[in-house]
Amino acid sequence: MNKLVQRMNRYQSLLRVLDQYADALSGKTEIIAAKDSFSETLEQLESVVSDLVYPLAFIKGPVKEQRLRLRSSFQRISRLGILIAKKHKDPVMLSQMKTYRSMVYNISSYRMAENSRDLADVIESYLEDGETIGFTATDIANFRQDAEDFSGTMRSTRAQLEDRRKMRTDVEVMFKACASIITEIIDPFVQFSAPAYPDFATAYKLIRYNSGKGKTTGSTISETAEISGTVADAATNLPIEGATVFVTAYNLLADTDADGCYVFEGLAPGEYRVGCTADGYITPAVTVVSVAAGDSADADIFLAALPASGT
Repeated sequence: MNKLVQRMNRYQSLLRVLDQYADALSGKTEIIAAKDSFSETLEQLESVVSDLVYPLAFIKGPVKEQRLRLRSSFQRISRLGILIAKKHKDPVMLSQMKTYRSMVYNISSYRMAENSRDLADVIESYLEDGETIGFTATDIANFRQDAEDFSGTMRSTRAQLEDRRKMRTDVEVMFKACASIITEIIDPFVQFSAPAYPDFATAYKLIRYNSGKGKTTGSTISETAEISGTVADAATNLPIEGATVFVTAYNLLADTDADGCYVFEGLAPGEYRVGCTADGYITPAVTVVSVAAGDSADADIFLAALPASGT
């Protein structure tokens, strides 16, 4: 997220230089029109980026809280299932209940919700044991409700996160539009106007060609490329934070942020092989991504959860 803000701030700094040296643009209608389009796109960017900066914890907080609540209920009901299985001397059910109990920390949110409903169905068929073991139909109904509430919250969270991903796509489109205006219109104009407006050209170039990343002096954004994308759970479509994305044959690594997003910037044009690893997930095959100069290629990655032990 900080990178989005930094890029936007850099473009806003360029716009301030264009405003400060308005005399250099005076009478040049095509350049003024390009600058106005640049300004309008930046206003849209600021609005969307401000929404993306909204703390993700407010979106993901409820699902985390309900997952913890359901996990606690799941453990409690699976222990109840073990008691029932022992009472009826049912080895198959006993093995199933022990598997449920052991898998609770290793399964995805989607599977936990599904398994909770299955577990409730099993225990519900033994309500006659309630008095001797110490549970009621209300206990099972509350457990089932926890599972339904969790599923509903997951759907809501997925929808909100999908909105954020769409906003990120919109942001990238607007960044590309800004970059196009800069490289195709403003940059050539500044170069041409440098003899007549040297202070303007100097102020512009100080911002334009100094990104603070130690790039070679004189290199421009259009000469390099980037690969970006999101890493998400294949079953739930929820983003995976802290996954490691890498480019094989290069010493390039990036950890996904809270939105599951990553980016490799300043790449030479060409073909790259992108891979990913994350705790609790199967490592997928690498993805071949081709990217041209000045382009940004998307490489979204969906990971399948590792099978729970004992299943």
